[in-house]
Amino acid sequence: MLWLQVNVWDRVLAAGEIQRMARCEDDPQGNYVSWEVGWTLQEVTSYEASLDDFCKDKFDMTYWFPSLTHVESQYLCPSMGSRHPSATDRQEILALVDKAQAKFPPSHSCYADQWLNITDIQEEGVWRDGKTPVRGDIMWKKQEPNGIQYENCVSINGRGGLDDVNCNTNAKCVICFFEGPKRFSLLGTCELELRNVYFMVVQPDVGELQFLGYGAYKIMLQEEVWVWLDSVTNHTIATMVNTNLDFPMGRRWWKLERSVCGQKAGGLRRLLLSPCPPGHFTCDDATCIAMDHRCDFKHDCRDKSDELGCEVVSFPEDYQNHLPPRLEQEGGGVSLPITLTVGVESLGVNTLAMTLEVSYTLSLTWVDNRLLYRNLKHNSNLNVLSLATVRLLWAPEVAFVNTVDGHHTKMDYETNVRVNRLANAVERNSSSPAEGKH
Repeated sequence: MLWLQVNVWDRVLAAGEIQRMARCEDDPQGNYVSWEVGWTLQEVTSYEASLDDFCKDKFDMTYWFPSLTHVESQYLCPSMGSRHPSATDRQEILALVDKAQAKFPPSHSCYADQWLNITDIQEEGVWRDGKTPVRGDIMWKKQEPNGIQYENCVSINGRGGLDDVNCNTNAKCVICFFEGPKRFSLLGTCELELRNVYFMVVQPDVGELQFLGYGAYKIMLQEEVWVWLDSVTNHTIATMVNTNLDFPMGRRWWKLERSVCGQKAGGLRRLLLSPCPPGHFTCDDATCIAMDHRCDFKHDCRDKSDELGCEVVSFPEDYQNHLPPRLEQEGGGVSLPITLTVGVESLGVNTLAMTLEVSYTLSLTWVDNRLLYRNLKHNSNLNVLSLATVRLLWAPEVAFVNTVDGHHTKMDYETNVRVNRLANAVERNSSSPAEGKH
């Protein structure tokens, strides 16, 4: 059954009208084309549906993948923004068995041989579904679990119960549950129109995946190779380089069949296919973390990719660190403001040498408007520059002319250089296979 409603107006709708339609609070008819009048139906059976039917919140989408390893199962469901079926008690397991046996014949691997998300890898003998402990009467088969440290994963054997099995030597059916429609983003393509960035995932048949773009693009498997193609012109844009986990979700290398972002055909380019919502960072394996956890000096991605590429500044090609920044304003350039703060920690007088001995800290603050700033946090302690980066910067120098050895400031391993975030990011780099703005 196909649900359709099409209305066309000869004017721009107000924001309030669009919001009311999106919230299913109103059902206006188009004044140019109305769905309710003027249509001639041919060989179609029509049914009247209420607005509540269009706007129902219930969503049940389950994807099935026969014969995958446990490692593949742990990657696959989270990488699509879905989850493994919950199986913390007998009732949930029986509901899953009924769902599988209603869909597949007994000869199919998904009928009665599926991975569950239960393991005791973290602590031998303590079985958890993810982070949730399972009940003791969870429906183990007779004399199970019996694998000690050699069998740390769990499969379901229909109504016969659960087996503990070796995680590395078995391949079983994988089930992924979606709790709502999922929108994917393809990043790193320099596409500015969102219809060419956004995709939705569909499963034409068991074990298959396709990503259908909101515009002309499509990502699908052709002759065992993932291809990104333009379905209007039927031209292939790029083909994915095979990986151990041979799905396109996450950061993957693609071989270009035509120019992308000014990069010529034939080259390799890294792209990101992400299920993550706004305000999140996508790990290399397509799992999601809050953007605030990106580049915060601790690993939050399970593959530790959130602490890669955390450079705070990048240099334009024409940057010259022997020249100071030049601030521009209407009518000409202005002086570069530099703030110098001296904190005296101790003070002593050496009467024999006739010198004043001072221990102090010195802080210099200035603006360099030539740099591009990335991954900036509100806490400047998280915006520390590496010594290699510091040595590429222009920095003001203070000379102490009335000292014994004529000291002056210098950048070395004891220098701490931080960037203060004074404004919000303004735009995203459309050529980057990652979220984040600069």
